Amino acid sequence: MVERNVITGAHRVPFILLGPGGLFVVCATDGAWTMHDLEALTAAGDELRAVWPHYHGPVVATICLAFDDAEPRSWHSPAVAGGWVVGIGQLATWLHARATDTGISPADIATLHAASGPHWQRKSVPRLPLVRNIG
Repeated sequence: MVERNVITGAHRVPFILLGPGGLFVVCATDGAWTMHDLEALTAAGDELRAVWPHYHGPVVATICLAFDDAEPRSWHSPAVAGGWVVGIGQLATWLHARATDTGISPADIATLHAASGPHWQRKSVPRLPLVRNIG
């Protein structure tokens, strides 16, 4: 399941991916990224974990290189617990390889999908009254 432009506290996360490998907080880039980007993604992941207290699986900060086929690499710094940088060509394979028993089950994804909507009302769309064009 993919959710775009998710707001978590002070952060706007470009992509949240939910699946058997866990919860992935993803930012796509053209190749220019810094450790600050991983730090912000890690903080956003921590905020997501706080609002989902029953989830005990991994929350993975990930930077996706949109125009690259780079192999997945793990990056760490003293300020950041760590994260991954992966090229778009390797992303799907890498995500499938990360499936764990603590990830999100297909039933959980179906429940989240149903709860996230949209919830369309079968009523007519409100409209302004018609006004005759004069002139």
